[in-house]
Amino acid sequence: MKKTRLPVRDMTMVALFAALIAIMAQISIPTPFGIPFTMQVFAVLLTAGILGSRLSLWTLAVYVLLGAVGLPVFSQGNAGLRALVGPTGGFIVGFFLAAFLVGWMSRRFEEKGTTPFKRYAALLVPMILGILVIHIFGVVQYSLVMSRPLGEAFGVVSAAFLPLDLVKAALAAWFAQLIRRRLPH
Repeated sequence: MKKTRLPVRDMTMVALFAALIAIMAQISIPTPFGIPFTMQVFAVLLTAGILGSRLSLWTLAVYVLLGAVGLPVFSQGNAGLRALVGPTGGFIVGFFLAAFLVGWMSRRFEEKGTTPFKRYAALLVPMILGILVIHIFGVVQYSLVMSRPLGEAFGVVSAAFLPLDLVKAALAAWFAQLIRRRLPH
């Protein structure tokens, strides 16, 4: 069986982007709904857009493990397994599938992106799908944990945030395509 190792450059990128996600999760603006507006989703999408599927999954694994063992890296300084299995933990779980989709799809579409607009679209379309995945996981877990119908759960944890998250996707796609062009391959 062949052993695979992460090169030092990749480990460094994973650590830096895990730290970025943790920092962006702390940028928190309270809302009347009880769930804060954060930049965590932006950081997850940016990570996937820059690092691709494999390294973004490693990044999220590091980030979630840090939070699971008690470091206050989740939104509002939350930590521990309770944050993952609680009402809004589904959003964190959804980060994994969203990051994989964004990283994988953007690399496939990128080959066709010869103009700046096509490169941007190659990131934006997967990021919009990633937002939908994150929200689906978040709504379903909230519904299950809080014993609420899906429609009510959508209204509480998703409806007000979805438009803002789509703006975050547009910004993340823009920054990711700018940064990716400047990184050595």
